[in-house]
Parts: sequence; structure tokens; C-alpha cells
Amino acid sequence: MPDTETETAVPQDVDPRGEKKPADVLPPPQMRGRKEQPEQPVMEPEEAVIAAGRDQKLSEQNAANATDWFLSTDPADSLATQLVIQVNVGTDEDHWIDWTIRSVDAEILRRLRKEASGNRATRRAGGEVDDMELSARMIVEGTVDPPIRELAARQGLREPKDLVLRRFANKPGLLLLISDKINEVSGFNEDNVREAQAAGN
Repeated sequence: MPDTETETAVPQDVDPRGEKKPADVLPPPQMRGRKEQPEQPVMEPEEAVIAAGRDQKLSEQNAANATDWFLSTDPADSLATQLVIQVNVGTDEDHWIDWTIRSVDAEILRRLRKEASGNRATRRAGGEVDDMELSARMIVEGTVDPPIRELAARQGLREPKDLVLRRFANKPGLLLLISDKINEVSGFNEDNVREAQAAGN
């Protein structure tokens, strides 16, 4: 019988010198498929609050910044919100105009409710808040554009809310609708608060 050479099988993960190939070494199971998460940039406290409100997951540093904003007593740190809405001021035909509103703070809200409750004697007698009066005053305080105070002064009106009441005399429902929008941007919106479990979904 002719001689035959027997070839020794070399494992695929070992080179001819008998050394294990490092390229074929797998990482530990717990490391497989793990991706490095990009580091979140540090946000200003106000930015962190806004990001949290958009359900963005915050780093520990940014979560602390959001807390710092909440604990701050500096009025300059407050979040003043503006929103442009459209209002149909037409009667026979639609006439939509842009109306810029802003949030109002708690102190202004208390004052407006007091003013819409009549004089001191009326309040002591248990007088109720006049909804239309309150809405008109809210619109004056919460409107950025059109410039209601300036327009009222041009017409010689001492109270800007009188201009609002006069202008919406034929569509009084708009008073309530616009003031409701101002309330919403001031935080009076149920969508701004929810259960913690729902927030994590």
C-alpha cells in the first residue's frame, strides 16, 4: 500500500503557531449587544424642566438641574409661556385673526378674581364672580398682541377691559374661549398633570 500523509486538523480559532486568534474571541455574554449611550449634554435648569415635560429621559445631572429650577425663588427663572392662537372675529362671514397670548401668574389671577367680584361691600355680601368681567380682564392681562391697552387709550377708555367687552358684544362666547386658552398656558390644563405610572410608559 502506498504511504499516505495524515494531515492534522488545526482548529479554526488557532493559527499555525498554536496561538488563539484574538479577533475570534467573543466578549462576555453580558457585554454582547451592548451599545454605548451618548452622553447627554448638561442643560440649563429651564431647559431641563422643558425636556422633562416632553417625556425626555434626563441624566442625573439634568434631573438635578430641573429640581434646582423648581426650588429657585428667582422670578427671572419663571417660565413665561406665549402662544399664538387664531380667533374668528367675523359675524356674518368668517374672519380669522392671529391673537398672541401669554401665561399670567398667580398674583394676577387673584387680583382679577377680586376685581370681577365687585366692590368690598358686594364681596362681603357673598357676591359671585362675573364670568364675563373676569374673562375680559383676563384677556387684557394675558394678551400680547393686539395691544389692547394701547388701543383702549387711543379711544379714551380708562378701563381696557371695556374695549374687550365692547368689541365682543356680539360674540360673547369668544371672551370665555380666549380666557380659557390663557388659563391653559398658565397651567390650568389637566394634560399637564398625570399619574407617575402613565408618565413612564
